[in-house]
This record gives sequence, structure tokens and C-alpha cells, in this order.
Amino acid sequence: MQATRNDIEKLIDDAQSTVEHIRNAGRSVPEWALTEVTLARNVLEAHDRGDDPSHALGVLQTFQDGNKEEKDAFFSDPAL
Repeated sequence: MQATRNDIEKLIDDAQSTVEHIRNAGRSVPEWALTEVTLARNVLEAHDRGDDPSHALGVLQTFQDGNKEEKDAFFSDPAL
């Protein structure tokens, strides 16, 4: 995927929205949610430096794939 700045900003916004949603529900934010925000920001930093952000994007996608079951289980809680 050739990520544009807008694509990357959307990734960050989505990750931050997840954190806000969890906080607004009165829950503790799990480490995976905070890490996802950090990794998305790393993609933007690489892009802004003029580096190819594909490696950072791959790390983010691998992290998201690896945490899919935990994330799905977390959001299966009706309180969220």
C-alpha cells in the first residue's frame, strides 16, 4: 500500500478514536490500544522524514493482525 499523508492521518485518527471510545466508556485503556496509536504515529514520522513508510506501516499492520482476537474480545463487551 502506498500510503498518503491523509491515509496515515486517518490511521492515527482511528487509533485515537478507539482510545477515546474506551475512556468514554469508563474503562481502562489496554496497552494494545495505546501501542496502536504510537505505531500509527511512527508511520507518519517516517513519511514526514521522507522515508518510505512501508516498513512502519507493515509493523502496524502486523501488530493489528496479532491483536485481532484480543481486540474483538474486548469490544464484545456490551458496555462498549
